[in-house]
Amino acid sequence: MPEQGQIVNDVHSQLNATRVHQNFRPERIDEVREVVRAATARPLAIAGGRHAMGGQQFAQEADLLDLTGLAGVIDFDAERGEVEAEAGIMWPALIDWLHAAQPGTPRPWGIIQKQTGADRLTLGGALSANVHGRVLGRPPIIADVVAFTLIDATGQVRRCSREENADLFRLAIGGYGLFGPIVSVRLRLAPRHKVRREVAMLAID
Repeated sequence: MPEQGQIVNDVHSQLNATRVHQNFRPERIDEVREVVRAATARPLAIAGGRHAMGGQQFAQEADLLDLTGLAGVIDFDAERGEVEAEAGIMWPALIDWLHAAQPGTPRPWGIIQKQTGADRLTLGGALSANVHGRVLGRPPIIADVVAFTLIDATGQVRRCSREENADLFRLAIGGYGLFGPIVSVRLRLAPRHKVRREVAMLAID
């Protein structure tokens, strides 16, 4: 049963306390479809890591769709360097999974760039905001996305890529959930390599 009348808040700023009508936390894609299809009486807000720079993850007295219950890895292609995971997985969990899945591999795969300045964000939320990374000179996360799966307003499963449902692909990346909840994401990976941090102390003058 969903929780009713719950107060939710931004996990980082704690400046966005919002009372939602019901909080749904599905664990299967079919359950997400059911929530979307039933969302007729009230708006449906979508949240993962519960952090957004503009408070887009909540809506007053709306039903909240919490996607952190969808947090598994669906496919890992070590030949192509691609991974597909459910949209509610947190970035640290995805990185840990990739590390554990490649013991002893000479050139293991890892994510291409660290997402923004926080860690506990979901993969789906990162796409919905088209987040920037932490690598100077690299484009936002859309450049690392091969495809994703979205549940549209009718509850239909839509596979989106640059070739399939291309218009929806362009709209949903950075669309803050307005075109439906993203339920899985396929990412390009890059070979992991060691880096060295160098710090220099400079006089102010």
